[in-house]
Amino acid sequence: MTDPTPGPATPGPTTPEPISPAAVPPEGGAVDLVVVGAGPAGLAAAVTAVDAGLRVVVVDAGGQPGGQYWRHLDESLADGSPGADDEGAGHHDWQIFTRMRDRFHAARARGVLSYLPGTQVWFLEPPVLRDGNWTIRVTPVLDGSDATAADRLRTVRAPAVVLCPGGYDRQLPLPGWDLPGVMAAGGVQALLKGHRTLAGRRAVVAGTGPFLLPVAAGLAEAGAEVVTVCEAADLIGWVRHMGGALRVPAKAREGAEYARVLLRHKIAYRPRTVVTGVHGESGAEAVTVARVDRSGAVRPGTERRLEVDLVALGWGFTPSLELVVAAGAETRLDVDGSLVAVVDDDQRSTVRGIYVAGEATGVGGAVLAVLEGELAALAAAQDHSHLVPVAARRRRQRAIARARAFARTMHLAHPVPPRWPDWL
Repeated sequence: MTDPTPGPATPGPTTPEPISPAAVPPEGGAVDLVVVGAGPAGLAAAVTAVDAGLRVVVVDAGGQPGGQYWRHLDESLADGSPGADDEGAGHHDWQIFTRMRDRFHAARARGVLSYLPGTQVWFLEPPVLRDGNWTIRVTPVLDGSDATAADRLRTVRAPAVVLCPGGYDRQLPLPGWDLPGVMAAGGVQALLKGHRTLAGRRAVVAGTGPFLLPVAAGLAEAGAEVVTVCEAADLIGWVRHMGGALRVPAKAREGAEYARVLLRHKIAYRPRTVVTGVHGESGAEAVTVARVDRSGAVRPGTERRLEVDLVALGWGFTPSLELVVAAGAETRLDVDGSLVAVVDDDQRSTVRGIYVAGEATGVGGAVLAVLEGELAALAAAQDHSHLVPVAARRRRQRAIARARAFARTMHLAHPVPPRWPDWL
């Protein structure tokens, strides 16, 4: 089994092999495992399951592996094309991705892994008596597109399903948030990573959480003027929960890298500061920012107006739980108030044959998602009567516990301000 540790980087984009009809199971045909999602968790689950001896189908709404976190330029770019030589620009943990991607495409070439990109799951049917297979109903993301494997295949059947649906930006409404030029921070980052496109030229990045740092750094490195970063929380929360933060020192190093970028570009980082309104006629032209107390109440007299054409708002992420709920699996409230899937120590949900990995079990970042995806695949292989080394499972469980402690600290240090409705 392969641990999620960096290795040699891929020198350039890896063009995926075309899907062979022979590699795709016949309509209604069963495989050993269906993985939904090809982000960090899904990619890790797929390659680990193949290594364990399972026949796998990966269903993903995206057009290529990587998900939102490792969103990147079109892999079909030939070497020498603009951007092809810096495919991983702006990414962290990029070598983890390239190693898994190489294993992913190698498994496809061997015919042991089928990949259905541009495909969404719209329904999961539980096993019927004496069958034991889940029926996964899929459809192309875009109607009228060229024929793909998803057009030829409308259902996949398997006794086990690993759900890795990821998450999306949490947003808080405020005056002017529907103006053009106001975007989720994740959307701004997606344009940078996937298309090398700036969403604006003069920006404010606001909300709460560590994700504000890479968004601001990415905009600045791409040539935008970042007026300021407004962080609703302060740093005291990290001090109060230092134990969890220290369990993942790599995160501190990552934060320090972003801080250096902000210093180099002379970007002000303002804690306990929020955007209370966006102004403009046909688009964002300015914002009002203000200092807030610990509850999120605006401190009178601290309001300032800043001229910008881009407002990147990020209030953390929340899991996509539609498929988890559709499968009938139990959920619970996480420390940040998000609904998350209930799983055991091996990523099994409360429904037989359904495993959940990544942000759907609680938002915690890509490395944690990779570990959970691997562990879910090992559990599925074990439940499929394949031999799984106990040490491999326990090593990942320990690493997940450390990463979860950091995630808990992150959520506690960057809560949604309880008084934010007052800004409306």
